[in-house]
Amino acid sequence: MRILFLLSFGLLLFACSNSSNRGETLKIEIAKLESMDTASIVLKNKYQQFYYQHPKDSINSKYLLEIARYYQSETKHMDSAQFYSKEVFTTFGQSASAAEAMLMYATLQKELSDRVHWYKKTQQTYPTTKSGEDALITLAIDLENRKMNDEAVKYYEEYLAIYPNGVHQKDAEFSIKFMGRLDDFIRQAEKKN
Repeated sequence: MRILFLLSFGLLLFACSNSSNRGETLKIEIAKLESMDTASIVLKNKYQQFYYQHPKDSINSKYLLEIARYYQSETKHMDSAQFYSKEVFTTFGQSASAAEAMLMYATLQKELSDRVHWYKKTQQTYPTTKSGEDALITLAIDLENRKMNDEAVKYYEEYLAIYPNGVHQKDAEFSIKFMGRLDDFIRQAEKKN
């Protein structure tokens, strides 16, 4: 009986170490593919394979974001891009990829109200990241593109208040100054040329 227990325990340990070794082997295979000029679909499939075999491994925050980027580039797969980007910030919220994934998720929303919600949530959740900063300026641009100038100005001003030396400072100031007059500005510039 004791021998049977030890044999069963040994098999269990072997299976666990073998699974771990397969995970490490797959990580190495992925790293090699990333360094090569390989077809993105092959790499996407490896990322998915690793994720499904090792769903709690923290490297998945990076892999899932890459899968989301792949699907984002395929316009017919926006639902998949949304799924994978959301999976990054819900499962791996403290990872380096989470803020970027949440911003991507915001941009993938079809309804303006949903995009506004997720832009704000990205900025509030990750205010010190590049994506947190980008979320606020992207929100203002999105509103400006829809001729919602008063709302756009509000978010440009909020951006300037929160990020007075931000990378988009001059863009925000320019947009506020020329809000609604950009078409006139472009026509004048074209006339000069």
